[in-house]
Amino acid sequence: MILYLEPSSMFKLYIEETDSGTVEALFRAHDEIATSSLSYAEMRAALAAAARGRRISPEQYPEVLAAFESDWIDLIQVAPSAGLIARAGTLAEQHALKGYDAVHLASVLFLRDETGAAIQCCTHDQDLFRAVEREGVAAIGPSTP
Repeated sequence: MILYLEPSSMFKLYIEETDSGTVEALFRAHDEIATSSLSYAEMRAALAAAARGRRISPEQYPEVLAAFESDWIDLIQVAPSAGLIARAGTLAEQHALKGYDAVHLASVLFLRDETGAAIQCCTHDQDLFRAVEREGVAAIGPSTP
């Protein structure tokens, strides 16, 4: 089974928040973890914002960033091809999603379709969570035990 980590959940690996422990346990329990390659920019922006907002100290930021970079190289990265982006546009319309959320949903569905593997999508974005479930993929997030 492949775990797809969307940035709203991935962030919880590096910055302590509600459900951080759950996300960490999932991360450790899966051998194959995937995300969109666009998650890199989203995560760097979110981690920098956490530092600017003093959720982590200036001294902690390099350590947090190094931990993220170290984990990043082991992730399966779904590249946003033209076909995937077109599918994301359709999914955005169908599920009333924001652009990046639609790209993540399209990436999840691409993984499922291309690998034939069971996919679990971990997201703490409520709109994406509901869309993942409507597409028949197991969703893990704030409303799951």
